Amino acid sequence: MNILLTGAASGIGKVAAEQLYANGHTIIALDIDEKGLMELPSDIEIFAADVSHEERVQDIIADIELDVVVNCAGYYELGAIEDMDAHTVEQHFQTNVFGMLHVIRHALPTLRHNNGRIVNVSSLLGRVSLPFFGVYSATKHSVVAITEAVRHEVDPNGVDVILVEPGPVNTGFNERAKQYLHQYVPNSPYTARYERLLESDGMNGVEPERVAKPIVTAVEAENPRRRYPVTLQARLAPVLKTLIPRSLWNRVVKILVDSNIPIGMK
Repeated sequence: MNILLTGAASGIGKVAAEQLYANGHTIIALDIDEKGLMELPSDIEIFAADVSHEERVQDIIADIELDVVVNCAGYYELGAIEDMDAHTVEQHFQTNVFGMLHVIRHALPTLRHNNGRIVNVSSLLGRVSLPFFGVYSATKHSVVAITEAVRHEVDPNGVDVILVEPGPVNTGFNERAKQYLHQYVPNSPYTARYERLLESDGMNGVEPERVAKPIVTAVEAENPRRRYPVTLQARLAPVLKTLIPRSLWNRVVKILVDSNIPIGMK
């Protein structure tokens, strides 16, 4: 199969691209990080591009006969809603939401023709919202909503739309997010809580291979599931949130954040 995979230069996307390539698929890898793309197997076709630039995405997809699209590209910073400026918020949405939309919109004509498949990688934080992850979580809630809507729209045309939802993953995302957090520490009303977060190893999670496996399954399965939650947190937290009283859920969130338990991001 011909597979377009975004966010392929590092983390989950890179591992998924390598595994799908090893399984005999033709991979078209797209990422803003050209250096990271160069580390992929030489037979993988690479495009250094920002998914938020629609014309560039359209140009890349126009000449490719696609069977599958895997949307792994993502952007992530930590910080309270009060501290984040509009540019930072916009950057999250441009990559995580609009970038995904650009890929889906321009890939759908060929996917419809080939009875193809879309695999969107979201996050546990697309189901629950937690302190200091609010903007990232908002984008991932959007990914969940868009995935469900597109699924209903294209199902009559034979296109499968699948959601993969990891909990915390060791991708380097978390360390980069912590670096961004330093800018808020000196003058923020949340300084003490930021400092605890910066000192912790609590955002450590599973290895990218653990998430790449269900992505490969979602691509290759004859009858894929609509949703693949990855890690115990991704399975239990959304269910727990709906079952227990709101006051108790608020206590659970406080415990999660204050104790620096891994809580879920891609």
